[in-house]
Amino acid sequence: MLTKYLIVNADDFGLSQSINRAILEAFHAGTVSSTSLMCNMPGFQDAVILAKETPTLGVGLHFNLTYGTPLSEKQQVSSLINHKGVFSKDRSKWTKEHIIIELDAQFKKFIDSGLSPTHVDSHHHIHIDSELVYRALKNLSIREQIPMRLHPLIAEDRKTFRSSDYLILDTYDTDDGIDRLIRHLEQLPDGITELMCHPGYVDDDVRDHSVWTDGREREVNVFTSTRIVDKLSELDIQLVNFGFIPKLETPANTNPLHKVISQIKRKSKIKKKLLHRRKKRVLPKLHKAKVKKLQKKRILRKKQRLKGSDYKKVS
Repeated sequence: MLTKYLIVNADDFGLSQSINRAILEAFHAGTVSSTSLMCNMPGFQDAVILAKETPTLGVGLHFNLTYGTPLSEKQQVSSLINHKGVFSKDRSKWTKEHIIIELDAQFKKFIDSGLSPTHVDSHHHIHIDSELVYRALKNLSIREQIPMRLHPLIAEDRKTFRSSDYLILDTYDTDDGIDRLIRHLEQLPDGITELMCHPGYVDDDVRDHSVWTDGREREVNVFTSTRIVDKLSELDIQLVNFGFIPKLETPANTNPLHKVISQIKRKSKIKKKLLHRRKKRVLPKLHKAKVKKLQKKRILRKKQRLKGSDYKKVS
């Protein structure tokens, strides 16, 4: 019998201290197993401290190009910001180079904090909306061998990077939020599913950066509900984080480097043989006068190398 594994990932860790507190409450309640960290937000340092105190909580990079200011020098990422220096809402101006620069800056800050990322995703799903962001995150995922959040548009690339088998994108901030979440749990397929959520308490930092406020607090109530904890136990659903997803392995008996080197050696041998045959075949029979002229040119070139450019070039 196959097992149902569930990653309950709380987005926006690091946006504010109040959101950090709510995510930890849901984790300790037994419903949240993973979170995504925003590296350019006011609650970053507080989130790092909490994450280090909670090593079983999976923490990934929540790549952000929509809230606040970049970590990179503004002149390095000018296409991403407006005249005030904050991230621009005009995504049509984003360039590949600037996206990569800012992604590397946010990833570096994450690593420099001492945390090890379990996965990577993006704020406001910009890697779904923007192909440039998707490619940048995909390359990071492959390079660092960390999973990336799944979405329907990338099914054909599943073999090139790690991800969950399924993804549930919903909000649970309505009156039927608990009942709807329970229905999702009852319908959970076998394999690894990620379920996204946004529990958070509201403070001034949240109000300054996000239009979604009260809904976050309603999700705290959902993801600290004993009904959800009991349902997870009843359905024998195993809570995991992205670190549970197995790493991609190189196919057995394959050594790509050896294969490339072998091809280079074979091509080099073939090229030498062809050149040798070509010289034998096309060597011309020259007239005596032409031979003397060529010899004279060689002698003059030799003298030029010895004494500089005092000798005239022979035509």
